[in-house]
This record gives sequence, C-alpha cells and structure tokens, in this order.
Amino acid sequence: MKKRISAALLAVVITLSMTACGNNEGLKEEKKTALETEEMSFDRMKEEAKGTTVRFYGWGGDEKLNEWLDNTFATVMKQKYGITMERVPMDIDQVLSQLSGEIQAGEKDGSIDMIWINGENFRSAKENNMLYGPFADKLPNFQDYVDATSEDVTLDFAYPIEGFEAPYGKAQLVMVADTAVTPDLPKSAEDFKEFVRKYPGKVTYPALPDFTGSAFVRNMIYEICGYEQFLDMKGDKETVKAAVEPAMAY
Repeated sequence: MKKRISAALLAVVITLSMTACGNNEGLKEEKKTALETEEMSFDRMKEEAKGTTVRFYGWGGDEKLNEWLDNTFATVMKQKYGITMERVPMDIDQVLSQLSGEIQAGEKDGSIDMIWINGENFRSAKENNMLYGPFADKLPNFQDYVDATSEDVTLDFAYPIEGFEAPYGKAQLVMVADTAVTPDLPKSAEDFKEFVRKYPGKVTYPALPDFTGSAFVRNMIYEICGYEQFLDMKGDKETVKAAVEPAMAY
C-alpha cells in the first residue's frame, strides 16, 4: 500500500501516468487497497509515503529531462517528502511486456510504479486492466492547474482517459523564421500554403514517422478535415484514408 501512496504523491507533483497490477486473483485486495488510499487525506498520504521508493519507467532519450528528473526533481522529492525516486529508462513496449509478465505471474506488488506513456499504449494497458485508477481527480495539482474538461485531457488518441492518466508534458510546434526577411508569418493552414509557395524550398518539417513531423501532419489534418469525425471513426485503412484525403491533397 505504501508503494501505491508514494506513487500517488509523485504523481501529484509532476502528474504522470500511474500503473498497478490488475490480475484477477488480487482484485479484491486491490479494491481494498485503492479504497483505503482514496479515503486518505493528502497530508496522510505524505506521511505514509515517507521512506518509500517510487520507480518511474519511461523513455530515457531526453538527456536534459533525465538530468532534471535525476538531479533536481528527485532531490526535492527526497528532501521535502522523504521519497526516493528511481528513474528506469526503458522503451514503452518493454515496459508493458514487463508489466504484463508480472501480472501473469500473479505478483501483487510489481516493480513498476509509474509510466511515461503515449496514447496508443495507454489504451492497450487500460483495456488489459494494467493500470491503477482512476486517480487524476485525487491530485491537487491536477485540480488546480489542469482543465479537466478539455478534450486534450479527457481523451488520448481519441480514447477516453477516465482518470487513469494525468498529463506529463505538452508539445508545441514552433515556426522559426527571420522576420526581417519574412515579416508576415502564416497563422492558418491556408496562410501556410501560400507562404510555402512564396518561398519554395525554404520551408521544411521532419519526415514521418518522426514524432514532431507526425504531430505537424496531424495538426494539418485536424485543421483541414476537422477532428471530430475521428473520435468514433472506424479504424480501418480505407476509411481513414478517405477521411484525410483533403489534407493529403493539401
């Protein structure tokens, strides 16, 4: 139980996605533990979490982020709350494989407390009962700083989050240009098309499947085709291809 509480406390500060074993054998005990935790005040959670270790699994390819987590955030967690944060760099497919193996082995206390996760893998983990939750509504920082009604918080890759995930970071596309040469920067997809035509060969974005390049293309699809239709669209190739055709032509 202390492991769960310490993971919850960590989530309060940096709002990540939390995981817990969801095997059927331990379901009654799991529900009891969850209920006990939910009934605690936040101050009580902080007391219960002292002296515990939280293992945070996630992609470790960002050296600046790693340095902040290891040398700044972990230090604050130790000094302020008495919690040791152990960062475990691992690709998400390996994380889920390890989590699945621990659940199948019937381990009630797995080795993974929290996961930095993306939408596709979040859906897989949630549908396979791998996650602890809902927990987001118990996080003070979530309540104070996050718009819980926003679709970028209630949905992840168009899949309902239902409190089993909390935002960790937010990416933003930024256009870099010399305003002395190009003073009028585009503010819409239509403006952007004219901008590209005006400056042929001068505009670029990372090729897919690069994360940022993919986000750029999705952004254009949403603006040109609208995003609402994708929320409940049949997920087969031909249906999606037809829906995004205007953006592909663009």
